[in-house]
Amino acid sequence: MNNTDEKYIELYPSHWFYNASVIGFIISLEDIEKIEVNRLFCNDGRINIEKEILKSLNVNERYFSENKISSIVTKAQIYRNYLQVSDKNVFPNYVKELANVEHSNNGCCICNLGYDISADAKKRLSENGLGKFIERIGSYNMIFNANFGPSKKKFPNAFWVNQHSDNVCSFCSFLLIHQHIGLTRLMDKSEIFINAPTFKLMYYLNKFLNSSISGKNKIEHKDKRALLAMSVIEYASKTNSLLGQWAGMNIEIISQKGKDIDFFSLPYETVQLISNKQIAGLLSNIGEFKILNIVLDGRFKQLVDLGYKFLKISMKADRNKADDDFIKDSLFLWNNKKYLNQTANKVLKLYALIETRMNKLKY
Repeated sequence: MNNTDEKYIELYPSHWFYNASVIGFIISLEDIEKIEVNRLFCNDGRINIEKEILKSLNVNERYFSENKISSIVTKAQIYRNYLQVSDKNVFPNYVKELANVEHSNNGCCICNLGYDISADAKKRLSENGLGKFIERIGSYNMIFNANFGPSKKKFPNAFWVNQHSDNVCSFCSFLLIHQHIGLTRLMDKSEIFINAPTFKLMYYLNKFLNSSISGKNKIEHKDKRALLAMSVIEYASKTNSLLGQWAGMNIEIISQKGKDIDFFSLPYETVQLISNKQIAGLLSNIGEFKILNIVLDGRFKQLVDLGYKFLKISMKADRNKADDDFIKDSLFLWNNKKYLNQTANKVLKLYALIETRMNKLKY
């Protein structure tokens, strides 16, 4: 903690579930309040939440509106009994008190730091009708997530490593109801999140992930490895940031479906390869999953065979059925099929860039 405490709440990356909650809250600030969130990220991986932001939130529209997209809790339908109808008139007072939270040592099982509203504030809120609410959200249980939270005072919560306490600090109890916003939902009803060493990197990777498989581009994606690679590629090609060694070794994609959780990661050498700006830009420009998987599998020589086969077919005056079948099997995008000569040159250039990069990584 430092002398910025009076203006900011400092948050540091931790467990993926907590990280998704922080990212979800940041996304909600960007979508609902139209806040420029990039200014909140710090170079050391943490994020500083300006306390003034909390004071300006339109709480009723955010959390209680039944008809608007911005109604975070209503639309989520996964926070059983977190907010009740009787809380509507008093919950805004609780959120305002969060602007004055203080660092405490209450043993928060979520962030391991603890930002709690003061005892005086809890007393005031209790007198104003929030006593039961404060008690309800004071420990981690299924009101935060029906899949991972235990029944209150019924059985232990094995999801969290911390076995000594189920206490949740005031600010974490607020952040957790934004967790679903940080996740990207797939067509098979699984939800995925990219975890990384810094909040800024998490924000951009998940943003690219969401945009790449939503709207017109939304298709069935089962290969989590490819989804993670796509996000790294988009990050490398569309930002001026470089992935350092530490970041490259600690990026993973979490897939959650019901109570089942799976973790997927890429080898460090693969991350270093696809995060090269030239290689990432070319892979993004080509945009073919089959070519991406060739790279992820390390089958680089196959790119040469593929490129020369494309080149040979593109120079034919008349294609036969075998040629058409090969193109159909190898390429998905219409532009790549139509301008096959250009596609061939891109694939061959991709191989040359990979060979150059691989030689540099060896030494």
